[in-house]
Amino acid sequence: MLFDLLRPVPARDIGLTWPTDPRARTVAEALLADLTDSRPLAGWSRSAGAGARTPARLTVGLTPGRFFR
Repeated sequence: MLFDLLRPVPARDIGLTWPTDPRARTVAEALLADLTDSRPLAGWSRSAGAGARTPARLTVGLTPGRFFR
């Protein structure tokens, strides 16, 4: 019944940019290529040659010092 009430809406650009860090960009491109890949963050990090927390920190644009405050 709920699905009967839903209506499509036009897509909107929400202004997201691609990561500039090569490691984060590797993860972003891989996710876009296969949205069904449900690897945990640590798995994505290893595939990009980064530590477990690096992609999370890079995607929010924080330096390591500010990230750990």
